[in-house]
Amino acid sequence: MEVALDRSAALRPFLPRLTIRWIVEQPDLRVQAIDGTVVFVDISGFTKMSERLARNGRIGAEEVTDVVGDVFSLLLATAYANGGGLIKFGGDALLLFFSGADHAPKAVRAAAGMRRTLSELGGIDTSAGKVRLRMSVGIHSGLFHFFLVGERHRELIMTGAAASTTVAMEGTANAGEIVVSPDTAALINADQLGAPKGDGILLRRQARISVGLRGFEPPPQPVPAEVDLTIGIPVALRDLLVAGSGDAEHRRVTIGFLHYDGTDDLLAALGADPFADALHELVSAAQIACDEHRVTFLGTDIDHDGGKIILVAGAPTASGDDEARMLAALRQVQGAATAIPVRAGVNTGHVFAGDIGPPYRRTYTVMGDAVNLAARVMGKAMPGEVLASQAVLDSCSVTFDTKELEPFLVKGKTLPVYASVIGPPQGAKESGDVHDLPLIGRDFETALLQRSLRSTLSGSGVLLEIAGPPGIGKTRLLAELRAAAVEARTITTACDLYSASTPYRPVREIMLQALGLDGAATESAIVSNLRGVVTTKAPQLEPWIPLLAVPLDVSVPSTEQVDQLGEEFRRARLEQAVHDLLDAVLSSATLIAIEDAHWMDEASSELFRHLAREVHTRPWLICVTRRDEETGFVPPSVEGTVSIKPPPLTDEQMLELVMVATEDAPLRPHEMASLAERSGGNPLFLKELMAAARWAGGIEGLPDTVEAMVTSQIDRLSADERRMLRYASVLGMSFTADGVAGLLEPGRQPAATLWQRLDEFVARDDDGQTLRFRHALMRDAAYHGLSYKRRRELHRLAGLEIEQRRRDADAEVDLLALHFFHAHDHDRAWRYSRAAAVSADSKFATVDAAEHYERALEASRRIREPVAVEVAGVYEALGDLRERIGQYPEAARAYTAARRLVPDDAVTQGRLCFKH
Repeated sequence: MEVALDRSAALRPFLPRLTIRWIVEQPDLRVQAIDGTVVFVDISGFTKMSERLARNGRIGAEEVTDVVGDVFSLLLATAYANGGGLIKFGGDALLLFFSGADHAPKAVRAAAGMRRTLSELGGIDTSAGKVRLRMSVGIHSGLFHFFLVGERHRELIMTGAAASTTVAMEGTANAGEIVVSPDTAALINADQLGAPKGDGILLRRQARISVGLRGFEPPPQPVPAEVDLTIGIPVALRDLLVAGSGDAEHRRVTIGFLHYDGTDDLLAALGADPFADALHELVSAAQIACDEHRVTFLGTDIDHDGGKIILVAGAPTASGDDEARMLAALRQVQGAATAIPVRAGVNTGHVFAGDIGPPYRRTYTVMGDAVNLAARVMGKAMPGEVLASQAVLDSCSVTFDTKELEPFLVKGKTLPVYASVIGPPQGAKESGDVHDLPLIGRDFETALLQRSLRSTLSGSGVLLEIAGPPGIGKTRLLAELRAAAVEARTITTACDLYSASTPYRPVREIMLQALGLDGAATESAIVSNLRGVVTTKAPQLEPWIPLLAVPLDVSVPSTEQVDQLGEEFRRARLEQAVHDLLDAVLSSATLIAIEDAHWMDEASSELFRHLAREVHTRPWLICVTRRDEETGFVPPSVEGTVSIKPPPLTDEQMLELVMVATEDAPLRPHEMASLAERSGGNPLFLKELMAAARWAGGIEGLPDTVEAMVTSQIDRLSADERRMLRYASVLGMSFTADGVAGLLEPGRQPAATLWQRLDEFVARDDDGQTLRFRHALMRDAAYHGLSYKRRRELHRLAGLEIEQRRRDADAEVDLLALHFFHAHDHDRAWRYSRAAAVSADSKFATVDAAEHYERALEASRRIREPVAVEVAGVYEALGDLRERIGQYPEAARAYTAARRLVPDDAVTQGRLCFKH
């Protein structure tokens, strides 16, 4: 009972008051018609601000969220103080409901108060300049239809004619205007009304209006102990919201907007209860698709004559292949052929994800330019279509039959948007494993490949498993095996996300190749060939041809033997029949290669487990590649099974790969060493890092592909474990448990077993005290997920902790410089960065010294009164370093800057003369 109370207390702020009351009083009811007034607020200027800040990348998305969260809280204080309640938050829009006595006057008073609040807020300072937000408001009073529908969770939806009228009123209003419907106008004082506008009436501006206080907080809504509010929260969000981690994150996600249309006429024609059933069918179809493909049902929103269901893959956790998962989920909803028609738009990109709002009413959301574009792509979709941006197709692991639209322009984008209508999937893209690099550091693994091949050629088969994380080289080793298997027949297939729910898909491809056919063979050709092979090579299987036809996905009339076979025995008999057929047609050495077996469907997995039990008695080498996780086909521990789990390559081996890959355009030694170290022994990560370095002209970036793969690994952790890993990343590649504890709230300590649970990411050094990230990309991905605000706080705490415990003035100045620089503590950053540069230069670490001087100069621009001669000295010292390593143009620029600051300095001028 106490657990239920705790969960309800944590979840209460994330649910509308109407939803809570509904779940408490009438949980089985799907529809209610409630008399009241709805206020639809759209914040104008938000989109322009969002698009301007989007040019600043991730920090821009975070800034947008901070601004909107602050404004959101101010407006809600006014709305709640006047008796309203938030129904939906749509990024730049609020949907508020007022009921009970005098609902229309309360709603109008709240709307006017919110307008005044926003006006008094004035211009908001942002990194993209000052922004003034205004609001357009539509208000309508009447009988509103609310629906609480869905199988996995109960989602509150408002739709119907009254909702459409509210949207129409908002659409009529310009920025700064409030338009009320005639129905609302009839319920308020006439002196509050202005001129007609469209189908509505403008609300007159009033000189004095009562507004809510900034600190206003309504009392919590009571929830009986036996009621668990999780029923109102999307499944993928429950654990996160209950845990209350509180840390917003930067994430790369795929966003899908599913739009449903025609609800007004359908509701009028069917009536409330049948329409509720139809809406329940649609929402349930979306929820089931989300659960099956590990996509988050984020929420719903209002629209004219319909509404939107918002889905996101990659938040609050990523599973990998997010684009493919989203498209699979949307196509599944599309294929459900629900009574309410749908269309969809999809985009992918970086967002800021977390919950916003005051303590009494919060919403988990994702915000950023990528979300805006997804909504606009949806706007171009026709009924029944799934429309995806080119970014989605480029990043997706699956190829589709597509129809490209003419490029179109959208508000806020200079360049046209490219998008395509998504048709049936065509299969997995070619693996991202590295084929264009030599096979280095895999002598042990290749020896096992050769031994397995020799065993098979001598008649003793092997089930060979190559397992590991993405990019470690599984496909590269399989390619090596295929190249060596010149004396064996080769049959290949690959599993993918789309085939994971199709029974016997990989078995069908293997059987077709074994029968001498390809995937384009007609059903009649397959049946004819199957009968011919069975007759000539395995006549004992003739009664079981109908069972063999099942994995081949063809129709064959049943036989007496099949009819007499009990249902509980058919699957085992089918598996044996397939085994006997393959035994008959694959009598000589055969390599059966199966890629990405972690996607294999359950029926195929069972069949291959059956084959594995006798593989050592057949001349077959069944080689499967898969991620090291407990999904799909996991080879059993039986005779003839060999497992290869390639470890990360060493730094020396990675450096050799870098040297080979960059022969045509060599990198500097320190850059090659940095790439080798950061890649963590993963050849694909190295390849992506090198590609990013060539494109960006530097080696510090974190490519989206790498970030997505590492983030999906981090997201397997619990919310608290993920938080600790992110906090540890602020301290660098190595840290101590006490150091991380120092970043936590007073009195809070991580569990004693935490670092053992994080063994996949963190290793303990020989001293027993120091912990170290297993490779730099894990640390980078964890760090990049933190909000910039949280980073600054943690860096400052780390710097202060070092200041307090150090005894030697010269000790750890490099760490102090780094922490205070990233904490935006500019005075300390200026002081420590100079000291760190001198220290690094004395140790001949020229590159590090130059970096510290650059940071010192950046900090000097943000302190109140920097001493010109000191700044000039830093420029001069930086010029000396640049000159020493042969960067003469950079050195000249540094000397020039020094001369401008101290024009009479003879030393500086002398150096300039020398350089020129």
